[in-house]
Amino acid sequence: MSDFASAAMVRVLAQGMRELGLDPGDVTAPGDSARVDLELKRTLVGRAIAQAGFAVLPQLGRGLHRFPHDPTHRALSLARDAVDLFARWRRLERYIHSRHRCEVLGSGDGWARVRHVALNGAAAPLPAEDLVVLGVLAALLEAIGLRGVHVAVGGDLVRGDIQAYPEPDAAGLQELVRQGATAAWSFRWAFAGARPADSGHPCAASLQGRAADAAWPQAARDAFGHLVAD
Repeated sequence: MSDFASAAMVRVLAQGMRELGLDPGDVTAPGDSARVDLELKRTLVGRAIAQAGFAVLPQLGRGLHRFPHDPTHRALSLARDAVDLFARWRRLERYIHSRHRCEVLGSGDGWARVRHVALNGAAAPLPAEDLVVLGVLAALLEAIGLRGVHVAVGGDLVRGDIQAYPEPDAAGLQELVRQGATAAWSFRWAFAGARPADSGHPCAASLQGRAADAAWPQAARDAFGHLVAD
């Protein structure tokens, strides 16, 4: 397995920290690089935890809203709905041979259950990795126009378990981290609003979506590993 991380993810997390008033320090990813050493990402996540605890990690994904022109961000954010978004994310995971995958266990009108798993005998995702990816997916759901996005950790959609996004239950998440029980997520959203990229023309979203689908393989090659933390 590779010991590299996505440079785009590092930039997103650093931006998310700044917007929350946290200091990412001198941990930066070069703008012309697709991959960085895995330790760079781990150092950045460690800085976030040291300053604000594990509960801050799901909020860092909001930093991606500052990078709307990133090619892979555009390909993902033009998904037609949540099901399409999760499918695009999984296609990207397969392309870059990530060690981890997001499995959609079930979905319906306004909800989805997802589990973060390891592949081919690899070590299970660390709790910090779970919470970071959870937050990026939540921010991407917002980017495709969904509103009222909430995520709970623990896998029980009815009870909600421990809230992670947008308002984290810090004590509850800390206990789940201690138990190593952060890999099952329940997503909920209230309704779809207007897409940020909509031009107002009734066919704009459809045409943009088709263009993104057609460009997806090249975008993945050009932006190897963007927005995937593993």
